[in-house]
Amino acid sequence: MTSLALAKKIGQYAAALRYVHLPESVVQEVKNRTLDLIGVSLPAWREKPAQILISYALKIEGNADASILLHKTRVPAATAALVNGTMGHCLEIDDDHNQLVGHPGVTAIPACLAAAEKAGTSGREYIVSVVLAYQLTCSLGQAITSGTLHDQGWHPTGICGTFGAALGAAKALNLDTDQIVCALGIAGSQTSGLFEYQTDGTWTKRLHGGWSAHNGVLAAILAKGGLTGPASVLEGRFGFLHAFAKRGNYDPQLLERAFFSGLYEIEKTSYKPYACCRDTHPGIDVTLDVIEANEIEPTSIKSIQIFLHQEALPIVASPAERRYRPQTTVDAQFSIYYAVAAAILSRERRETMTTFLAQFTEEMIKDQGILDLAARITCTADLELNAMFPEFYGAKVELTTYDGKIYKHFRQAHRGDQSIGAEKFSYTQLEQRFMSLTESVLEREQAKKAVETIDRLENLDSLTEFMRMLSVPKKGGR
Repeated sequence: MTSLALAKKIGQYAAALRYVHLPESVVQEVKNRTLDLIGVSLPAWREKPAQILISYALKIEGNADASILLHKTRVPAATAALVNGTMGHCLEIDDDHNQLVGHPGVTAIPACLAAAEKAGTSGREYIVSVVLAYQLTCSLGQAITSGTLHDQGWHPTGICGTFGAALGAAKALNLDTDQIVCALGIAGSQTSGLFEYQTDGTWTKRLHGGWSAHNGVLAAILAKGGLTGPASVLEGRFGFLHAFAKRGNYDPQLLERAFFSGLYEIEKTSYKPYACCRDTHPGIDVTLDVIEANEIEPTSIKSIQIFLHQEALPIVASPAERRYRPQTTVDAQFSIYYAVAAAILSRERRETMTTFLAQFTEEMIKDQGILDLAARITCTADLELNAMFPEFYGAKVELTTYDGKIYKHFRQAHRGDQSIGAEKFSYTQLEQRFMSLTESVLEREQAKKAVETIDRLENLDSLTEFMRMLSVPKKGGR
């Protein structure tokens, strides 16, 4: 390490980065991520947590800087990021980074959109801001030993995402190097997000995306106004890494190496195909592979044993009483048993880009057929899968039918994973998914126009008209 603080190095790099420096593939990835995050956010307006945040936001007085999705009323930029980020995290379909073991897009994109609207930022400048936000959020995750944050009760999306949101918002607001450093320093005193929602299926996880986006925008605004923050906020004696990861579980050099590697973390971030915790996705796909290949009827299934990496078990297999019989939709989204059973019984084909969204409602989590099948599923850790994680989120399955047949299968990664050799999503598939997710809230022509606008982001003088277009819901859709 050199004597120059990490936040200073990051600030210098961010202040100097321009659109022309970005590879075409990275620019396209920002378009893809923007399309997907907006797509998974829009139908979430119906969710109770989103409604609570919208009701709160519409009472906030202040500058009409930015848009809330599906609402014509404009609100302060940080408030817009709060609501849109919460909406983006409500349905559990927002993207996820392997090494971060968290969701970078749901903090980065709402923060950058809100800051860009406030500042009148061009599409090109917005693209650069999103790249930076992903880069820092995901690099922070790589600097900390895998499992450390979860073991201590921290949700990486919340605690790492605030820094990425602050960096992205600072770039969109055109802060200089010193102001960017202060924005990161301020973000360090605002970052949080506890995993305790796991115990009772409550809604605080939904808030983590929005709260991090909000705090990132606020940090950037305050820094622009002159508030200072410590340059050593990341690696210092009382800084982020030590406070959240503790001695021996982090390495500032890994953060620096990841951020300045020349590789763009946004390209390594995986898409989530299904409306549930990512740790369930390999189990869903490996099981459906077997069922579809062998035309197995659900009624013939005697038992299913799913094997995952060890770190997944406390999240998707425990507490057992709430995972086998979910009491809330959050419980269901974090249950390997419910998620696999619901996917089997849905009869929806994966090639249609289904998200199994309809299976994770208050009504469906009481479905006796799903619960009965879930009761025949077990989940165990596997040493081979442990060794692969977090580079690969793999799964194994052993399915036994009542006639005594046993089917075994291994899958290295779920659909949408961005790791080498995985079944990645194409832009056509993401567009298909966007149109499907938004059909209840946007007019078809409106949705198509949104897709076309995102496809030419680099040509937009500002994002104002684009966001205004997304503030008008389909007639009868809201």
